[in-house]
Amino acid sequence: MKRLKKAKIAFFTEIIIGGIEIVAYLALLFLKFFDAMPIIRYVFLAVILITAFIAVRGALNFSSVKMMVDELVIENTYNLARKTDFYNYHALLMKVKDLKNNRFKNKPAYVIAFSPSNTSITKAAAQNSVVAILNGEISEYISKFFDTHGRKVKQSNVYCFYHGFFIIYSFLNTEFIEHFISDMSTDLFKIVEEKQIHVYVQPFFGITEVINPRETISMSIDNAITALRFSEKNFEEKTYYDERLVRTVTEDDIKEIEQAMKDKEFIVYYQPKFSLKTNEVVSSEALIRWNSPKYGFSGPDKFLPKAEAGGIMHEIDMYVFRRVCEDLSENKRRGRRLLPVSVNFSLYEFYAPGFLNDLTEILDSFDLDPKYIEVEITESTSQANSFLAISYLKKIKERGLQILMDDFGTGYSNIANLCKLPIDKVKIDKSLVDNLVEDLKTQESVRYLINLCSVNGLESIAEGVDNVKQVEILKKLKCDTIQGYYYSRPISKEAFDNFLIENTFEKRKGGNKK
Repeated sequence: MKRLKKAKIAFFTEIIIGGIEIVAYLALLFLKFFDAMPIIRYVFLAVILITAFIAVRGALNFSSVKMMVDELVIENTYNLARKTDFYNYHALLMKVKDLKNNRFKNKPAYVIAFSPSNTSITKAAAQNSVVAILNGEISEYISKFFDTHGRKVKQSNVYCFYHGFFIIYSFLNTEFIEHFISDMSTDLFKIVEEKQIHVYVQPFFGITEVINPRETISMSIDNAITALRFSEKNFEEKTYYDERLVRTVTEDDIKEIEQAMKDKEFIVYYQPKFSLKTNEVVSSEALIRWNSPKYGFSGPDKFLPKAEAGGIMHEIDMYVFRRVCEDLSENKRRGRRLLPVSVNFSLYEFYAPGFLNDLTEILDSFDLDPKYIEVEITESTSQANSFLAISYLKKIKERGLQILMDDFGTGYSNIANLCKLPIDKVKIDKSLVDNLVEDLKTQESVRYLINLCSVNGLESIAEGVDNVKQVEILKKLKCDTIQGYYYSRPISKEAFDNFLIENTFEKRKGGNKK
C-alpha cells in the first residue's frame, strides 16, 4: 500500500510538471513574435527546444508512472492481504530476502506456484465475484494450513497472490512440500463443495528447488510459474522445474513427429508380465520407440517432451493404441496366443473431448474383444479431478476395458484412491522395488500395499523387478504379477511372439502355454 501511495504521488506530480512545461512552452512561442535582436531570438529558440525535450520526457514519465500505478492497483486487488497474512509480491520479495540473509542463510528453499483452475479463470478474479470468493477461501486455507503446523513452520513460509497465481516461498523440506500439495489438491474440491462455489476447479502446481545462491528470488518464482504453466498445458497435477521446460519446440519439430507417425517410424515394444500364481506370462505393456532414419533408434524421452510441448500427445496416444490393436488383430487372425496389453494414456486424454469416442472407434474397427486392452493411468491422473476421473473411468469400464493404476506408492492418497476408483490392477512403483532387498522397512511397506490390493480385490503388479532376490521376496509377500528385466526387457512384436513360445519361465512349470 505504501508503494501504491508513492506511485500515485509521483503520478500527480508528473501531471503538474507537465502542465507547467506546456504553459512555459506556449509563452515562449508567444514571445518569439516580439521584435527582438537576433541573438535574443536564438536564445528563445534554444529555450524552446530544451522545453520541448523536457515536455517529451515528462510525457514518457507520465506514461511509465501511470502503468506502474495501474499494475499496483491490480496487484492490490489480487494480493488478498486484507483477509489473511498474505504479502503482496513486492513485500514477499523483501521478506524472503531478509530470511535468506539472516535466519535461513545458505539453506535450500522451494517455490510453489499454484493455480486452482487455469490462468485465464484466476486472472478474472477482479471481475468475477465467484472466482474472487474461491481465491479468498484458498488464501485462508493456506494461511490456516501453516498455522496448524506450529510457529516454526509458519515462519518458514512466505506467500502471496501474484497475477493470478498463489506463490509460496518455503524453507521446508521436500516431504512437507509434497504433503502440502497432496492436502491442497484434496481439500480444494471440499472447499468448492462445502462453500457451494459454482466454478470449475482443477489444481495445478509448479515447483522449483532453489539451490543456486546466485539465482534471484524473482527468477525462482518465474521458474515455478514456468513449471506451473507446463502442468496446466499437459494436465499434470504437479511439475518440478527443469531447464528442459524452457526449451522451445519449433513448428519443424512438430511436423517431424507428425510425419514420423505417418511413415510409421514409431514402433511399439512389449514388455511381458509374469504371474507368480500361475507361473505364466499373462499380459504385457506397450511402450513406444522411435526408429528414425535421421536420429536412429531412441526412447520416449527423446520425443515425448516435444510432443507434450507441441500439444500432440493425443495423436501419439492414439497412434500407440491403434498399433496395439493392429498387432492383436493380426495375432487373432493367425491363431496366435492372445494376451491383454496395457496402454499408457496421458492425463491430457481425460480432458480431451474425443478420447472415449476415439477409443471406441478404434476398438470397433478391429473387432477386438475389450478384455485384451488395459488402460494404464498414473495415480496423478486420478487425483487431478476425482469427480471427472471417476466418471471417465466408469465409462471406460462400461466399455469392457480393464483399468490399471501405475506409480502406486509414490503419493499420499493411495488408500483413498483404491477405495473410490473403479480400477482392476495396481502397479507398485519401481522406487519401492529397488530397495526391496536391502531395506526391511520397504519390504513391510510393499507387504502392506499388496495386502491392501488383496483386500480390495485388485491384482498387484510389481514393476522394475530386475533380479532373482527381488522375485523371491515378492513371492513371499504374495504379489500377484511381476514385470521387469528379470523376465524380459521391452522387445519388438516379433521377439515378443517368439518369447511366448520359447521362454523358459513357463517351461519350468510344465511347458509353455498355447
